[in-house]
Amino acid sequence: MFDETKPLYRFYDEVINQKKFEVLDELYAPGYVNHIAPFGLDNSVERVKSWRRSRPLRFPIGISRSITSSNTATNAS
Repeated sequence: MFDETKPLYRFYDEVINQKKFEVLDELYAPGYVNHIAPFGLDNSVERVKSWRRSRPLRFPIGISRSITSSNTATNAS
């Protein structure tokens, strides 16, 4: 159903749902620069990791487990 090797799937499943922030090192290019970071703040992937840790997803839903047989979204955590 989902291609688990695709970066978008890995981002949502591994980073958002499983909180594996080290995966961001694999998903972001070496030398990544966040051009929309506020002036004066770190604009590296390390800052992205820090930001992601400090702002958990409000409604964590597992991608592969988000739809039940009745097509109703469920909380998979």
